[in-house]
Amino acid sequence: MDELEKIVLKISPDYIIHLAARTDISNDPSWKYFSNTLGVNNLITASNKVKNLRRVIFTSTQLVNKLGDKFINYENYTANTTYGESKVIGELLVRSKIA
Repeated sequence: MDELEKIVLKISPDYIIHLAARTDISNDPSWKYFSNTLGVNNLITASNKVKNLRRVIFTSTQLVNKLGDKFINYENYTANTTYGESKVIGELLVRSKIA
């Protein structure tokens, strides 16, 4: 069990609002955005173990699509930055792993 999971289980919250992210749009490699992917996955894992949890809210960004692109649906992402791509992965994790 990792530290995040220990803390979440000890607190046993009714609600979690996830706002954390690396938010710049540099040209860094995708692994440097691990808080947007691995961090989301770790919070999902921990939150799925909280018995009294009523709701988790995960935030994302408009940059899951290229600026100027219109939102079509949650299956048509057009991210053109590493940050946007990392947030797409986070969104996909949320939709696939929430119990």
